[in-house]
Amino acid sequence: MEFKASLDTPTKVITIFTLALVGAALTSSVVSIMNRDTSIKSAVGMTLIVLFVVAVLFLTFLISPQKYELTQNELIIKRPLSNVVIKIVDIASVGVIPNGEATFSLRTFGSGGFFGYFGRFYNSKFGNYSAYATRRSNRLLITTGEGRKIIITPDDLNMVSHLEERMG
Repeated sequence: MEFKASLDTPTKVITIFTLALVGAALTSSVVSIMNRDTSIKSAVGMTLIVLFVVAVLFLTFLISPQKYELTQNELIIKRPLSNVVIKIVDIASVGVIPNGEATFSLRTFGSGGFFGYFGRFYNSKFGNYSAYATRRSNRLLITTGEGRKIIITPDDLNMVSHLEERMG
């Protein structure tokens, strides 16, 4: 059973703005190089910086959550590069986080709006957790038997009942 993971409006705005900004910087660099307004050394430097930024943005897309799949034995977070698999037997609890409770989270490593909210975060209520989210609402907190905390954001919150059903 698949569950969509749509981007919310703030995430779309952040993503589009970032892509437009990088596109403008890339265009400016190419125009500057083509007009030979810069030295070879500066042109190479600008090109390397732009290529690095484009590579980072592309990698960010490749690890961004696209949807969630629930099988009989696994919860699979689908991503273009590699999926994250959580075995149902490893899940100790699952619950909906009320809006506003995870608002003041500190991103320790990850994306804070570009193609979603994913990576490692810290929150005074939940402690350290991994997020594979595409929106600021519909947050589900999954806790494993080992104490690992994971937040996902399916469009359909009925995913909770399907998960609980498989958990037994």
